[in-house]
Amino acid sequence: MSKHRLLVVATAIALAGCQGPGLNPSLVIGRPATREVESISAVNAMDAILSQDDLRADVGAMMAAHAAQSPTMFPRLMPPTFDTYGETPHTGIAQDVAQRFRDLGLTPVLEPFSVDGHDFCNVYADIPARHKSNDFVILSAHHDTWYTPADDNTSGLAILFAAARLLENSNPNSNIRLLAFDGEELNLLGSQAYVQAHAQDHIKLVVNMDCMAFASQAPDSQVSPTGLPLPDTANFLLAVGNPGTKGQIDQLKKLANVLPAALSVQGGAMDVTAPDFAAKDVWRSDQGSFWLKRIPAIFLTDTGPFRDNRYHTDDDTLDSLDWDFFQRTALTTVGAVAEFAGCQLPKHPGKTDK
Repeated sequence: MSKHRLLVVATAIALAGCQGPGLNPSLVIGRPATREVESISAVNAMDAILSQDDLRADVGAMMAAHAAQSPTMFPRLMPPTFDTYGETPHTGIAQDVAQRFRDLGLTPVLEPFSVDGHDFCNVYADIPARHKSNDFVILSAHHDTWYTPADDNTSGLAILFAAARLLENSNPNSNIRLLAFDGEELNLLGSQAYVQAHAQDHIKLVVNMDCMAFASQAPDSQVSPTGLPLPDTANFLLAVGNPGTKGQIDQLKKLANVLPAALSVQGGAMDVTAPDFAAKDVWRSDQGSFWLKRIPAIFLTDTGPFRDNRYHTDDDTLDSLDWDFFQRTALTTVGAVAEFAGCQLPKHPGKTDK
């Protein structure tokens, strides 16, 4: 088994070689599998690495921050415009994200920018490479919101925070940047500003998350976007990348399949910039700004409005989320980023094939 594989002990998955707070001692990475570990349930095995309670706490805290900073804007009854959106102190949310990074032991960087007289702010924190490197693997999500923001997109922020907890001491080969964009809901303003400001950076890969926690087992619960046929049950994560990301998406799919409770991942690498590319809806989040620059980028999403009738309404709340599904998307995403960045893992015997 590759030493850069996500490994949950007892099922041959490892999480980036780091031991975050709250890890069950019998699941510490690098220790041999034990009978105790082998006997626990799949959910408990995943909880020992990344608990649903942690995800719920981070989503709840960020939703509370949004509500506290813009109480007159909940629920929002119209699409955001500069006139309405500019009234919300969303730049304060960047400060909340920055403080969460500090709480998790990272050093945040705030990058304010303005568009037509309105202020915005991106924020990121880095997990530095173990040797000097100019390469970046970026894990991103937008922090601004439209209506109440459980799935869209505090779910993405919660996975950023999970990555901070789990990868802080992972000693990757490439720098890992945990990046929260502002202004996504106003036509990807934050990612556009970031790409312009960081044109000289060597970005190895971007993994962008937008809506990561809604699922349904009901028949015919999934609608397929134009040009992108999908299964009709809304219980999978969609991964779409531009040319050059096939290998990484294949890695992510394999990783999702060996979780204690496997996650279905649909999609693949596509020629998203081709003039005749029909699935235009996959451009609706911040990876699009990187695709325009031919930077390798993968979009991860539960597909939002194509399965969730609470999307962009004031019903996008904690009780709408599927926490088992969310836990699996989070573990898959963080584990994949660990692989892509070459996080350092202790040697482990892994799973014996029979």
